[in-house]
Order: sequence, then structure tokens, then C-alpha cells
Amino acid sequence: HGVPHAVLVSSFDECLSVWQSERIAVADPQPLIDDLRLKHDDHGREISATWQFTSDSIAAWIGRRINARRVVFGKSIDLADAQRREDAVDGCLPQMVDLPPLSWCNMRDDSLTISPFELPS
Repeated sequence: HGVPHAVLVSSFDECLSVWQSERIAVADPQPLIDDLRLKHDDHGREISATWQFTSDSIAAWIGRRINARRVVFGKSIDLADAQRREDAVDGCLPQMVDLPPLSWCNMRDDSLTISPFELPS
């Protein structure tokens, strides 16, 4: 199942437009990363081209760059299960700084409950 009122976006300007219409922006990662790199004169210094830098870190990086109020990780396991696993998020995410508040949503649960998420230490 999808997220009601969500819109796929490829640029920061599209994000703003979607938010102004009170809908949820879902990032098409590579075009949005490229757009944000241009706006911030960032040529990838913070993004690692490794298998450890996954969608978790990409979402957090985008969230920080756009000054998001929070980043919601859409996952396939419950938060309680994730908190017991070191590999619930990628290995690069805990090293990132100045992140917006993080939240967790098990996309396989029909309730789509969003809960605060603390990074493993």
C-alpha cells in the first residue's frame, strides 16, 4: 500500500510546491541529490559511494539539506524489532551529524504508525 497524498519529487522546488499543497513529498533520490548539490555547491563530499551508504543515509542527508522538520524511514519491520538489531539502519547513518529528528514507519503494518527513532549508539 502507498502513502495517501504522496507525490514523487525530483527537485527542492517540487518539494516546496508539494508541501504548500499540504501533501507529502517522496524523493526520487538521484535527481533530488543532484539538485541539492547544485544549490549548496556540494560536489558529493558527504555522500559515500559505498554499499554502507544506503537509502537511510540518503534520506537523512536530504532531510538535513532541506532543513526538514523530521525524516521518516519507511521500513519493513516494526520499530521494536529494529531497536534490537544493529543492522536496522545502514552503518553510515550513526556517523552523520546535525540531522533532523528521525522517525520510523513499518510500511507493512496497515496502521502506518510513525514513531520517533533514536539512532543506535
